[in-house]
Amino acid sequence: MIGKFVATHLCTLSADRRSEIHVWTLEGDLVYSLSGHTSFIYGLSILPNGDIVSCGEDRTVRVWRGASVLKVLPVPVTLIQVCAQTVNPFKR
Repeated sequence: MIGKFVATHLCTLSADRRSEIHVWTLEGDLVYSLSGHTSFIYGLSILPNGDIVSCGEDRTVRVWRGASVLKVLPVPVTLIQVCAQTVNPFKR
């Protein structure tokens, strides 16, 4: 279920001060959490296939599929700030 939830449901994402990403239903129920960043998370986005992309102060961009990190991309800057919005098609 975790691997397909974001791709098949309307949901929202948040990040907390512990550098964890949380996936929520629109009703406010926590579906699952992701851990891997080592500092603050500044940007979250959902790709059309349901993968999650995050970037943070730890100088990485991470691509997540379900509860697993698919790719960690190092970025040679001190601070990453991203504001992104993508369309996540609702499928059943």
